[in-house]
Amino acid sequence: AGAGREASSQRALRLLAPLLTRRAPRAILGTLLWLYQRSRLERLLALLVRGTRLGRLHARLPRIRWPMRPVQRLPEGAPRVALFTGCTGAWMDGQTLHDAVRVLNQLGYAVDLPAAQQCCGALHQHAGLRAQAQDFAQSNAAAFKGLAHILTLASGCGAQLMEDAQLAFVGRPVAAMAGLARPTVGPRVQAAVSFIAAHWQESIAL
Repeated sequence: AGAGREASSQRALRLLAPLLTRRAPRAILGTLLWLYQRSRLERLLALLVRGTRLGRLHARLPRIRWPMRPVQRLPEGAPRVALFTGCTGAWMDGQTLHDAVRVLNQLGYAVDLPAAQQCCGALHQHAGLRAQAQDFAQSNAAAFKGLAHILTLASGCGAQLMEDAQLAFVGRPVAAMAGLARPTVGPRVQAAVSFIAAHWQESIAL
């Protein structure tokens, strides 16, 4: 039974990974969900399924925020950090993304959101799609090249990025990601909340 459940999970991951990590399907799904949440249809369906299992699932749908990229107004020359949004973060966790950027701006940091960044590859690695996971690792290394601090909002994504820097895929090190971890100077990849806590100023008013 356990082997059957594991095989089913692997098949589900293989189906979900391309859908969630490719830009076009993700953008279409996110836009449709955003339109649905602003229509009367959402309120009607919520009433119809209230108290049912479907109703509980419906209530857990993430709220899509527009625009996806927060507007920043900081003086030229402000210190910069990069934010890893992952494949679904900008769509599914938009409020957290906007709040993180706002707090970092209040601390005096401009936030880079590299457009070329890709999925962290965790879904693919867990599904056994190691070649695609390695491709994502190399793409992210290029997207974040030269940025001193890479902050993550999702712990799973952060763990995957640090694994990319330190471990290997199919016995071969991901050399392109080796620069993402610098133990002698402090890790470039870290949780956004840890970075904020380390740089917090009591005078900040949010």
